[in-house]
Amino acid sequence: MNYLAHFHLAGDDEGMIIGALLGDFIKGPLSSSAISALNLSTGIRQGIHLHRCIDSHVDQLPELSQLGRMLPPSLWRYKHIFLDLFFDYMLCLNWQSFDHRPLNDYCNKIITILNQHRVSMPNSAKQFLLRLDEHQLLSRYGQRSVQTAIIKRLGQRLNQVDLFDQAVDVIWQLEAPWMSSCQRIYPEIQDFATAKRLELGRSF
Repeated sequence: MNYLAHFHLAGDDEGMIIGALLGDFIKGPLSSSAISALNLSTGIRQGIHLHRCIDSHVDQLPELSQLGRMLPPSLWRYKHIFLDLFFDYMLCLNWQSFDHRPLNDYCNKIITILNQHRVSMPNSAKQFLLRLDEHQLLSRYGQRSVQTAIIKRLGQRLNQVDLFDQAVDVIWQLEAPWMSSCQRIYPEIQDFATAKRLELGRSF
C-alpha cells in the first residue's frame, strides 16, 4: 500500500493516521530503546504497527502475486513498489466507491493532521510531508503523469533508470487488469484493517 491507501485504512484516529505515515520512516521493534526514546503516543505506535501488518498481509495475497507476475521477469524484484503505487492510483480514480467524503476534503484533512503532529516525526518524514503538502500529491495520485514521474524518480534513486522507464510503459499496458483486480481486492484489505484496528485497540 502507498500513502493514500495507508491513511484511508488507518481510519479516523489521528494517532493511527500519523502512524500510517511513520510506518515508512521508523524501522525496528516498537519496544526498542531507540523508538521508545521518541516518546510516541500509544495511538501513533498502534498506527505504525497497523501499517506493518497491512503491508505483510498485502504481500501475502495470492491475487497480488499474480498481478506482479504479469510484469516482465526483469521487473519482478520491484513489483511491490509498482503495485503499491497503483493502489493509490486506483483509489483516487474510484474514491467514491470506498468513501463518501470528497477526495480533496479528505486529503486536506489528512495533511492538516500530519502538520499538527510534525513534532513527533523524524526529519525524513518531515521532509516528505513538505513534498506531500506542497505538491498536493495525495489527491493527485490518480493522475498518470504523477505516477509516471514518481516511478521515474524512483528509478533514478535506485540507479535503475532504464528499467523503471520500461516499467512505466508496461504498467500502463496492464492498467485494465490491474485496475479491476485492485478494485476487487481493496474491500478485503479494508476488512482486514478494520479488524486489526479493533484488535490493536484492545492489546496496546
